[in-house]
Amino acid sequence: MLTIPHTKEIKSNGKCDIQLLWERANSPASSPKPKKQSKSVEAINILALLSNNNNNKPAKKLFVPPTMQIKSEIKAKPETSLEFLVGSLIVTTNKEFHLPDSLDGKVTYVYKGAENQIESWNDFKKNVRTAKCSVASAARFAFIFEGGKVRAKAFTGTAQKQLEELSSDLTSIQLDSALQMIDEIQATQKLSLYSTDMFYYSVVHPITLKSTEFESTTGKKYRTVLSGYLFPFEVKEVHSMDTNYETFNLTSNILY
Repeated sequence: MLTIPHTKEIKSNGKCDIQLLWERANSPASSPKPKKQSKSVEAINILALLSNNNNNKPAKKLFVPPTMQIKSEIKAKPETSLEFLVGSLIVTTNKEFHLPDSLDGKVTYVYKGAENQIESWNDFKKNVRTAKCSVASAARFAFIFEGGKVRAKAFTGTAQKQLEELSSDLTSIQLDSALQMIDEIQATQKLSLYSTDMFYYSVVHPITLKSTEFESTTGKKYRTVLSGYLFPFEVKEVHSMDTNYETFNLTSNILY
């Protein structure tokens, strides 16, 4: 005779294990409910997250173009680009241009070596102390003597270093130092000399004018070309005439 094994039922709250398993299988899965955080805690977490993100990024640098630098950070440099001598001026006006009275009949005394250069230079350097304005130019540099002041301009890097040995400020050179520097090279290099005063072997060059008329979109205009050798103070005198004209444009051909 077969015997049926005896099954043992363990009840839990009046239910057997089979009933409990069946109920669990048919009930929806439950997920743990998130704990609610206070608004202050959420804000702190957000700030911490942003802080961590910022720390991982490289710091941004602000580029400031040279023209936008703070003025206090830019060291002022002596101005060395001023013209020493102008070969011609072109003046455009709305009516016929006339020279200022101070320049009417003005001439410039010019020497361009190398014949009789020693004699011409020796007389020129005597006059620079009293002449209103003078310019001495060699292949690598030029000096202008005006109103007791001496300025220098270099045309090469080597000359720049030589001039800076005389003075770190090329707009303020000692007169004797400038003359000595020219003395040392005048025997072997060609000089060009210009002065408001006459000196040995110099040639007279007057200021000449040539005017033409032309039509523009705003009416008739006059173009006047002033040719000669004009010093900075003479260019300023021409420019001072702009108050006499409704239209006044000035361009220059700078020699040094």
